[in-house]
Amino acid sequence: MASLASARDASTRGRARAVVGSLLAALALGALVVAFALVAQAAADGAAVSAHYPAPSHDSVTMHAFAMVGLGGFAVAVSVALCRLGWALLAAPVLLGVTLGPMTLVAVPVRSSLINAEGSDTTGTWHLVVGAVVLALLSSWTWWMVRCLDSVPLERRASSFAGWPLALFAASFLAALVVHQQLPEQVNTPASSAVTGWELLAAGTAVAVAVAVNARAAVWSLLGISAALGLIALAYTNTGGWPGVAGWETIQPPIITCWVSTLTVLFAPIAGFLARPLRSLRVVTVQDVTVN
Repeated sequence: MASLASARDASTRGRARAVVGSLLAALALGALVVAFALVAQAAADGAAVSAHYPAPSHDSVTMHAFAMVGLGGFAVAVSVALCRLGWALLAAPVLLGVTLGPMTLVAVPVRSSLINAEGSDTTGTWHLVVGAVVLALLSSWTWWMVRCLDSVPLERRASSFAGWPLALFAASFLAALVVHQQLPEQVNTPASSAVTGWELLAAGTAVAVAVAVNARAAVWSLLGISAALGLIALAYTNTGGWPGVAGWETIQPPIITCWVSTLTVLFAPIAGFLARPLRSLRVVTVQDVTVN
Protein backbone atom coordinates (compact mmCIF):
# COMPACT_ATOMS: atom_id res chain seq x y z
CA MET A 1 0.00 0.00 0.00
CA ALA A 2 2.81 2.38 0.88
CA SER A 3 4.49 1.66 -2.44
CA LEU A 4 1.24 2.31 -4.32
CA ALA A 5 0.69 5.59 -2.47
CA SER A 6 4.26 6.63 -3.20
CA ALA A 7 3.76 5.88 -6.88
CA ARG A 8 0.58 7.95 -6.95
CA ASP A 9 2.32 10.87 -5.26
CA ALA A 10 5.17 10.70 -7.75
CA SER A 11 2.67 10.62 -10.63
CA THR A 12 0.86 13.68 -9.24
CA ARG A 13 4.10 15.58 -8.78
CA GLY A 14 5.19 14.66 -12.32
CA ARG A 15 1.96 15.96 -13.82
CA ALA A 16 2.23 19.18 -11.83
CA ARG A 17 5.81 19.77 -12.99
CA ALA A 18 4.76 19.05 -16.58
CA VAL A 19 1.97 21.65 -16.41
CA VAL A 20 4.22 24.30 -14.87
CA GLY A 21 6.99 23.58 -17.37
CA SER A 22 4.55 23.78 -20.28
CA LEU A 23 3.25 27.14 -19.14
CA LEU A 24 6.78 28.51 -18.81
CA ALA A 25 7.80 27.13 -22.22
CA ALA A 26 4.69 28.57 -23.85
CA LEU A 27 5.40 31.95 -22.26
CA ALA A 28 9.02 31.82 -23.43
CA LEU A 29 7.99 30.99 -27.00
CA GLY A 30 5.32 33.69 -26.97
CA ALA A 31 7.79 36.25 -25.63
CA LEU A 32 10.25 35.33 -28.39
CA VAL A 33 7.60 35.77 -31.08
CA VAL A 34 6.40 39.06 -29.62
CA ALA A 35 9.93 40.44 -29.27
CA PHE A 36 10.86 39.63 -32.87
CA ALA A 37 7.58 41.06 -34.19
CA LEU A 38 7.89 44.31 -32.24
CA VAL A 39 11.48 44.83 -33.37
CA ALA A 40 10.44 44.13 -36.97
CA GLN A 41 7.57 46.61 -36.76
CA ALA A 42 9.90 49.26 -35.35
CA ALA A 43 12.37 48.58 -38.18
CA ALA A 44 9.55 48.90 -40.73
CA ASP A 45 8.50 52.23 -39.23
CA GLY A 46 12.09 53.47 -39.37
CA ALA A 47 12.49 52.40 -42.97
CA ALA A 48 9.26 54.17 -43.90
CA VAL A 49 10.33 57.39 -42.21
CA SER A 50 13.73 57.27 -43.96
CA ALA A 51 12.00 56.87 -47.31
CA HIS A 52 9.47 59.61 -46.46
CA TYR A 53 6.59 57.16 -46.60
CA PRO A 54 3.78 56.90 -44.05
CA ALA A 55 4.33 54.21 -41.44
CA PRO A 56 2.56 50.93 -42.32
CA SER A 57 -0.42 49.75 -40.30
CA HIS A 58 0.49 47.06 -37.80
CA ASP A 59 -1.10 43.64 -37.52
CA SER A 60 -1.82 42.02 -34.14
CA VAL A 61 1.34 40.88 -32.39
CA THR A 62 -0.72 39.13 -29.73
CA MET A 63 -2.62 36.95 -32.20
CA HIS A 64 0.62 36.19 -34.03
CA ALA A 65 2.09 34.92 -30.75
CA PHE A 66 -1.00 32.86 -29.94
CA ALA A 67 -0.92 31.23 -33.38
CA MET A 68 2.75 30.27 -33.16
CA VAL A 69 2.47 29.06 -29.55
CA GLY A 70 -0.62 27.03 -30.40
CA LEU A 71 1.06 25.36 -33.35
CA GLY A 72 4.28 24.75 -31.44
CA GLY A 73 2.36 23.39 -28.46
CA PHE A 74 0.49 20.88 -30.61
CA ALA A 75 3.75 19.72 -32.22
CA VAL A 76 5.24 19.26 -28.75
CA ALA A 77 2.20 17.27 -27.61
CA VAL A 78 2.55 14.93 -30.58
CA SER A 79 6.29 14.58 -29.96
CA VAL A 80 5.79 13.84 -26.26
CA ALA A 81 3.27 11.14 -27.13
CA LEU A 82 5.67 9.58 -29.62
CA CYS A 83 8.55 9.66 -27.12
CA ARG A 84 6.51 8.10 -24.33
CA LEU A 85 5.22 5.38 -26.64
CA GLY A 86 8.77 4.41 -27.59
CA TRP A 87 9.08 6.27 -30.88
CA ALA A 88 11.31 9.24 -30.04
CA LEU A 89 12.95 8.69 -33.42
CA LEU A 90 9.81 10.03 -35.09
CA ALA A 91 9.51 13.05 -32.79
CA ALA A 92 12.62 14.67 -34.28
CA PRO A 93 11.28 15.10 -37.86
CA VAL A 94 7.96 16.38 -36.48
CA LEU A 95 9.63 19.17 -34.50
CA LEU A 96 12.09 19.95 -37.28
CA GLY A 97 9.37 20.07 -39.93
CA VAL A 98 7.12 22.38 -37.93
CA THR A 99 10.02 24.67 -37.02
CA LEU A 100 11.37 25.13 -40.53
CA GLY A 101 7.92 24.90 -42.09
CA PRO A 102 4.84 26.77 -40.81
CA MET A 103 6.69 28.34 -37.87
CA THR A 104 9.02 30.09 -40.30
CA LEU A 105 6.78 33.12 -39.73
CA VAL A 106 8.70 33.70 -36.49
CA ALA A 107 11.71 34.80 -38.57
CA VAL A 108 10.39 38.29 -39.29
CA PRO A 109 12.70 40.87 -40.93
CA VAL A 110 14.12 42.71 -37.92
CA ARG A 111 16.55 44.98 -39.77
CA SER A 112 16.19 47.49 -42.56
CA SER A 113 18.66 45.47 -44.65
CA LEU A 114 16.28 42.52 -44.55
CA ILE A 115 13.36 44.75 -45.47
CA ASN A 116 15.20 46.38 -48.38
CA ALA A 117 16.23 42.95 -49.68
CA GLU A 118 12.51 42.26 -50.22
CA GLY A 119 12.66 39.05 -48.27
CA SER A 120 15.53 37.33 -50.07
CA ASP A 121 17.77 37.34 -47.00
CA THR A 122 15.02 36.12 -44.71
CA THR A 123 14.83 32.82 -46.59
CA GLY A 124 18.44 31.96 -45.83
CA THR A 125 20.70 32.47 -42.85
CA TRP A 126 18.20 34.46 -40.83
CA HIS A 127 15.58 31.71 -41.09
CA LEU A 128 18.12 29.11 -40.02
CA VAL A 129 19.24 31.15 -37.01
CA VAL A 130 15.71 31.78 -35.79
CA GLY A 131 14.73 28.20 -36.61
CA ALA A 132 17.59 26.88 -34.48
CA VAL A 133 16.38 28.94 -31.51
CA VAL A 134 12.77 27.83 -31.94
CA LEU A 135 13.79 24.19 -32.40
CA ALA A 136 15.91 24.30 -29.25
CA LEU A 137 12.96 25.69 -27.32
CA LEU A 138 10.49 23.11 -28.65
CA SER A 139 12.98 20.29 -28.04
CA SER A 140 13.58 21.44 -24.46
CA TRP A 141 9.85 21.67 -23.92
CA THR A 142 9.42 18.11 -25.19
CA TRP A 143 12.32 16.80 -23.10
CA TRP A 144 10.94 18.36 -19.93
CA MET A 145 7.47 16.94 -20.51
CA VAL A 146 8.79 13.44 -21.13
CA ARG A 147 11.04 13.65 -18.06
CA CYS A 148 8.20 14.84 -15.81
CA LEU A 149 5.77 12.22 -17.09
CA ASP A 150 8.19 9.33 -16.55
CA SER A 151 6.52 8.71 -13.22
CA VAL A 152 3.05 8.51 -14.79
CA PRO A 153 1.97 4.93 -15.68
CA LEU A 154 1.61 4.29 -19.39
CA GLU A 155 0.17 1.25 -21.12
CA ARG A 156 1.67 -0.01 -24.35
CA ARG A 157 0.42 -2.66 -26.72
CA ALA A 158 2.91 -4.94 -28.38
CA SER A 159 2.65 -5.91 -32.04
CA SER A 160 3.86 -8.89 -34.03
CA PHE A 161 5.46 -6.37 -36.42
CA ALA A 162 7.51 -4.10 -34.18
CA GLY A 163 8.34 -1.63 -36.93
CA TRP A 164 4.80 -0.93 -38.09
CA PRO A 165 4.67 2.64 -36.64
CA LEU A 166 7.72 3.52 -38.72
CA ALA A 167 6.03 2.08 -41.80
CA LEU A 168 2.85 4.00 -40.97
CA PHE A 169 4.81 7.25 -40.59
CA ALA A 170 6.47 6.77 -43.98
CA ALA A 171 3.19 5.80 -45.65
CA SER A 172 1.34 8.77 -44.13
CA PHE A 173 4.06 11.19 -45.18
CA LEU A 174 4.17 9.84 -48.73
CA ALA A 175 0.37 9.88 -48.98
CA ALA A 176 0.28 13.53 -47.88
CA LEU A 177 3.05 14.32 -50.36
CA VAL A 178 1.11 12.73 -53.22
CA VAL A 179 -2.08 14.55 -52.22
CA HIS A 180 -0.29 17.91 -52.26
CA GLN A 181 1.16 17.19 -55.69
CA GLN A 182 -2.03 15.90 -57.30
CA LEU A 183 -4.74 18.21 -55.96
CA PRO A 184 -5.02 21.80 -57.21
CA GLU A 185 -3.45 24.42 -54.99
CA GLN A 186 -4.72 27.87 -54.11
CA VAL A 187 -3.60 30.92 -56.07
CA ASN A 188 -0.86 31.79 -53.57
CA THR A 189 1.07 28.54 -53.27
CA PRO A 190 2.59 27.94 -49.82
CA ALA A 191 6.33 27.59 -49.37
CA SER A 192 7.61 24.07 -49.98
CA SER A 193 9.17 23.95 -46.50
CA ALA A 194 5.78 24.79 -44.97
CA VAL A 195 4.08 22.03 -46.96
CA THR A 196 6.74 19.52 -45.85
CA GLY A 197 6.30 20.64 -42.25
CA TRP A 198 2.56 20.00 -42.36
CA GLU A 199 3.14 16.60 -43.96
CA LEU A 200 5.58 15.56 -41.21
CA LEU A 201 3.19 16.82 -38.52
CA ALA A 202 0.34 14.87 -40.09
CA ALA A 203 2.43 11.69 -40.25
CA GLY A 204 3.52 12.06 -36.62
CA THR A 205 -0.05 12.68 -35.49
CA ALA A 206 -1.31 9.59 -37.31
CA VAL A 207 1.32 7.41 -35.64
CA ALA A 208 0.71 8.88 -32.17
CA VAL A 209 -3.01 8.15 -32.45
CA ALA A 210 -2.49 4.67 -33.90
CA VAL A 211 -0.01 3.61 -31.22
CA ALA A 212 -1.92 5.10 -28.28
CA VAL A 213 -3.83 2.59 -26.16
CA ASN A 214 -6.81 4.88 -25.63
CA ALA A 215 -8.84 5.57 -28.76
CA ARG A 216 -9.76 8.98 -27.37
CA ALA A 217 -6.33 10.14 -28.52
CA ALA A 218 -7.90 10.65 -31.95
CA VAL A 219 -10.48 13.05 -30.50
CA TRP A 220 -7.91 15.00 -28.51
CA SER A 221 -5.61 15.23 -31.53
CA LEU A 222 -8.42 16.45 -33.75
CA LEU A 223 -9.40 19.08 -31.20
CA GLY A 224 -5.78 20.16 -30.77
CA ILE A 225 -4.97 20.62 -34.45
CA SER A 226 -8.35 22.30 -35.04
CA ALA A 227 -7.55 24.81 -32.30
CA ALA A 228 -4.10 25.48 -33.78
CA LEU A 229 -5.53 26.00 -37.27
CA GLY A 230 -8.26 28.21 -35.86
CA LEU A 231 -5.69 30.45 -34.18
CA ILE A 232 -3.76 30.69 -37.45
CA ALA A 233 -6.90 31.70 -39.33
CA LEU A 234 -7.83 34.31 -36.71
CA ALA A 235 -4.31 35.72 -36.56
CA TYR A 236 -3.46 36.03 -40.23
CA THR A 237 -6.65 36.44 -42.25
CA ASN A 238 -7.23 40.09 -43.11
CA THR A 239 -10.27 41.68 -44.69
CA GLY A 240 -8.48 41.45 -48.01
CA GLY A 241 -7.54 37.82 -47.44
CA TRP A 242 -4.41 35.97 -46.36
CA PRO A 243 -2.03 36.98 -44.94
CA GLY A 244 -1.65 39.70 -42.33
CA VAL A 245 1.32 38.75 -40.19
CA ALA A 246 2.73 41.00 -37.47
CA GLY A 247 6.28 42.01 -38.36
CA TRP A 248 5.78 41.27 -42.06
CA GLU A 249 3.79 44.41 -42.90
CA THR A 250 6.30 45.70 -45.48
CA ILE A 251 7.31 42.36 -47.04
CA GLN A 252 5.24 39.55 -48.46
CA PRO A 253 5.37 36.90 -45.71
CA PRO A 254 5.84 33.22 -46.49
CA ILE A 255 2.54 31.50 -47.24
CA ILE A 256 2.39 28.66 -44.71
CA THR A 257 -0.89 26.92 -45.39
CA CYS A 258 -3.50 26.08 -48.01
CA TRP A 259 -6.70 24.10 -48.10
CA VAL A 260 -4.85 20.90 -49.01
CA SER A 261 -2.47 21.07 -46.04
CA THR A 262 -5.37 21.97 -43.74
CA LEU A 263 -7.36 18.91 -44.79
CA THR A 264 -4.22 16.75 -44.54
CA VAL A 265 -3.53 17.55 -40.90
CA LEU A 266 -7.23 17.40 -40.00
CA PHE A 267 -7.49 13.92 -41.52
CA ALA A 268 -4.34 12.68 -39.74
CA PRO A 269 -6.09 11.76 -36.44
CA ILE A 270 -8.77 9.92 -38.40
CA ALA A 271 -6.12 8.06 -40.40
CA GLY A 272 -4.37 7.10 -37.17
CA PHE A 273 -7.64 5.84 -35.71
CA LEU A 274 -8.33 3.75 -38.82
CA ALA A 275 -4.81 2.30 -38.63
CA ARG A 276 -5.21 1.06 -35.05
CA PRO A 277 -6.30 -2.48 -36.11
CA LEU A 278 -2.84 -2.91 -37.67
CA ARG A 279 -1.36 -3.52 -34.26
CA SER A 280 -1.66 -6.73 -32.29
CA LEU A 281 -4.08 -6.54 -29.38
CA ARG A 282 -3.07 -9.90 -27.92
CA VAL A 283 -0.10 -8.80 -25.84
CA VAL A 284 -0.37 -5.99 -23.35
CA THR A 285 2.59 -4.64 -21.43
CA VAL A 286 2.65 -1.88 -18.86
CA GLN A 287 5.54 0.55 -18.59
CA ASP A 288 7.41 0.37 -15.34
CA VAL A 289 6.76 3.33 -13.09
CA THR A 290 9.88 5.09 -11.85
CA VAL A 291 9.40 6.57 -8.40
CA ASN A 292 11.65 9.54 -7.76
